[in-house]
Amino acid sequence: MKLGDFSSLIQLAATLNIALVAVDYASVFTNTIIKKVFKFKDYIISALDECNSRLIDRDTLEHIEPIEIGGNSTQNKIEKLKREHSLITSEIDTEKERFQSEMNLRCQSRSLSSLSLWLSLYCVLALLFVGIENTFLNIQHLWIIFFLITVCFIVAGWSIGERERSFKYFDLTKLRHCIIYFFCSLFVSLVLFFGDIYIYYFSFIDVAWDFLLIISVLIPFANFVAFFVISKNKFKGLKKEIDKKAIELKGKCDIHKSSVDDLLTASRLSVNLSEERISSNSQK
Repeated sequence: MKLGDFSSLIQLAATLNIALVAVDYASVFTNTIIKKVFKFKDYIISALDECNSRLIDRDTLEHIEPIEIGGNSTQNKIEKLKREHSLITSEIDTEKERFQSEMNLRCQSRSLSSLSLWLSLYCVLALLFVGIENTFLNIQHLWIIFFLITVCFIVAGWSIGERERSFKYFDLTKLRHCIIYFFCSLFVSLVLFFGDIYIYYFSFIDVAWDFLLIISVLIPFANFVAFFVISKNKFKGLKKEIDKKAIELKGKCDIHKSSVDDLLTASRLSVNLSEERISSNSQK
């Protein structure tokens, strides 16, 4: 089995990864996962609109007639409930906007462009090796050495590349860091290969060649799977925040609704008593 047997697959991987090198396309990719696959926007609306549905509608509040209870008018109580209603609905709208903004912020992938650039160059290098593998029989050793270094870099990128605080010398928000590390890794691979150092540490290459070759061809596609998982974890984290805020708002809505219900009950009772009094007086 040779690297050339997978040349079409390598070309496809190169095309897909080079498309994500541009920051805008990388953001579109993560945005699409969160918005279209996980339907995050719909989740925000449904979670917070449930709070709205627990409130007594504004028209009902506007049409509550003040009554006298124990010599005190309920007018002030009605006005207070109106203000609370406005504050709660305003808070719900504000939280919707906040979570939308937070979602857009978290959709901005910090490392996807750099990792895609590395894997694009990796695929170009693979195609170069395809052209010379029949001439240099041991080129497979060099390829596997560089593949193993690539795995270390990519895994490191997945693990720490999305952190808000980047390392000074490992900042994957900057494409130049990726390019520098790529060519430094290629140089290290060449040193290990031509210095025969790999013979002592990479003697397993010939034994596991077929397995390593298949994995080395598939690793450029793993970036898409990894960022699907990363996006899913971001969604879960923000979903917990939304659920927590929704519970808090539902509590406020329930308290407000209970107060309005009490006022409506008192108002209806007052109306009924008034009607009974009128009816009783008319009978006399």
